[in-house]
Order: sequence, then structure tokens, then C-alpha cells
Amino acid sequence: MLRLITLLSALFFAVSASAEPKTLSDQDVARYFVCSYLHTEDSYKIGSYLIQNYEIQWYTYSDTFKALVSDKLSEIAREQNVSKFKAEDELSNKYQCNSAYIELIGLKNIKI
Repeated sequence: MLRLITLLSALFFAVSASAEPKTLSDQDVARYFVCSYLHTEDSYKIGSYLIQNYEIQWYTYSDTFKALVSDKLSEIAREQNVSKFKAEDELSNKYQCNSAYIELIGLKNIKI
């Protein structure tokens, strides 16, 4: 009996370890990673959620998106002669960051 339990538990751990991790689509990666690097109300929540639930993608893309967002903010600020805060507002609107956290955690369709 003990041998059967040991075999079943080993099989269970082997199956659960080989399960594919959750991943975001390329479009969602771009949106949520951009929003996580802006200084918006939910940016830190988005970053934290990505680290906890999409760890592989976070460590794969975070440095790249951090640099891209910084470069894009500088570019917008320079081209439009505005502050980086105004540039952040533009990117936030473009990527719909105000609703990003709610959509990321899956509460988009819940009505109160």
C-alpha cells in the first residue's frame, strides 16, 4: 500500500511539474508591461501581479520593457515639448492603463 501511495504521489508531482505555466499573449504583454512602468494609480499592482502570476514572462521581458518605456517617454517629451508626466498620460491613454489592472485580474465583467 505504501508503495502504491509513493508511486501515485511521484506521478502526481511529475504531471504537475510538467504543466505549462500561465502566459500572456504578445498584445497583453505589451499593454500590461507598459502600464506597470508608468506612474499610474495601479502600476505597482500590475507589476506585482505580473511577478506573482507570470514570473517567467516578467523575468524575460521586464528589463526590455523598462528601457522601451523610458525611451518612449523621453521621445514623446522631446517631440511634443512636454514633461515626462504628460508623456506618461499619453502612453497611459494609449494602452488604456486605467482599466488594465481590473482586466488583468479578471474582474472586467463583474457588475456590482
